[in-house]
Amino acid sequence: MLFHKSHSKKDLIEVIELFNLNIDNYDELNKKELIKEIELHINEIDHSFIPNYDILPLNNKEELIDYLAQPNENKMITIKDKNKLMLKAKKILCYCKNGYDLDRSFFNTLGHLLDEANDVARHGQIPTCRRAIRELNKDSKITHKIEIILPPKVKRELDIKLQTKLILGGSSSLKVESGKFIVVFE
Repeated sequence: MLFHKSHSKKDLIEVIELFNLNIDNYDELNKKELIKEIELHINEIDHSFIPNYDILPLNNKEELIDYLAQPNENKMITIKDKNKLMLKAKKILCYCKNGYDLDRSFFNTLGHLLDEANDVARHGQIPTCRRAIRELNKDSKITHKIEIILPPKVKRELDIKLQTKLILGGSSSLKVESGKFIVVFE
């Protein structure tokens, strides 16, 4: 069985956990060892598997084999393309930090800015792209707000992160007290 190299160790661990494969200490194995173990244990997957579309859009063992043989959809962007997107996002952030003024930005027209923003919004898995679009949507000149496109896996991770912040937020907040204080130096 062939595994495409774009699947990371984290992706393979998700497969193990999702399909409940009986692999001991899988988090301590490297990627190559994980691949060997998954190949050995893939026949253990039975048809009573309950799919979780938030994690992986798979229904059965055959779809899993096809998924692992294909390039990872979340990793399809090359480093060169990611750097270009990051530069576009930073230019948008510069526009936002300069008071949403086109004259003090890298953009000549609002149309050019929106074209770049729509390109950046399609890559919501990159945090800088998300931040650039969130800041740009605060601009009063943007009548139609740009929606950030997030892969389901990233959306789920962000939801979990937000819930964790809400739960822990009360215990680690800053408490400010006002009044008179006496400071004595000896």
